[in-house]
Parts: sequence; C-alpha cells; structure tokens
Amino acid sequence: ADHPQREVLAEINLFYAYRNLLLTTYHSGEGFHVPQVYIKLTDTQQRLRRHLPAPSAELKVLLKKLETDLPDVKLLSPDWSALIGHNGHLNVHLMMREMGWWQGQPLLLADKDRIANKPFLSLFSDICPTLTLGENASPGVWHELAS
Repeated sequence: ADHPQREVLAEINLFYAYRNLLLTTYHSGEGFHVPQVYIKLTDTQQRLRRHLPAPSAELKVLLKKLETDLPDVKLLSPDWSALIGHNGHLNVHLMMREMGWWQGQPLLLADKDRIANKPFLSLFSDICPTLTLGENASPGVWHELAS
C-alpha cells in the first residue's frame, strides 16, 4: 500500500541525495558540478517548503526574538561550525549574501561539543545567529529546525 505522504517522502530523499552529491562533488574536486547540483537541491527544497508543518509555539517565540519568519530562514547545518575549514567557507558564504547572491536570514545550527573555533564563529553573531544545542536553543527547537 502507498504511504499517504509518498510524494513528500520521495522529495525528502531526493533533497538528501542532492545534498550528498553536492558535498561529494565539492570534496572530490569536481566543483564545476556544484552550481548545477545546487540548483536542483534548492528547487527540491522549495517544493518541500510547501509541506512544512506549522512551527511550535517555542520556535515561534525564538523566530520573533530573531526578528524573522520561518519562510525567510536559511538553515546552515552543524557542519559549518564543526569543521575548521568550513568556518572560512562560512565567511565566504555570508559575503555572497551581502553581494546579493542569495537572500534570507541565515541561522547556524551547532552542537556545543562540536564547534571548531567558537571565538571565530562569534564574529558572525550579528549577521548569522548560531543556535547551539543545549546553550541558547532547547533540544526541541533545535531538532525541530534540523528536521
């Protein structure tokens, strides 16, 4: 029997397949493929956004405090804070936003035990708030955003 949300589940799997392909092509020196894969990934993400559940009351409070709305949020995964080289990429990524290459409110998810360079990361706090699991974000909100 078909699952009632079969199409959404297929889109979720497609999103993670594109994400894995994006990381693999980038890290294996095939960076010239990244723009094409990224377009497919963001197209899939846009389709998935139509099926987002309503945010919890706790998440709504956090978003209000950050003066943003869920549709404007651009989540950056914990990889960006956990790997020292990705900290530099974060700087470039945020500069690309300033140049108008992408829009939205970046939010960085981090695990307090997996931050490569906390002082460096704090330099971005005004333009890219970091939600650290167990510090300034409850497990419920952190995992709600991560999912």
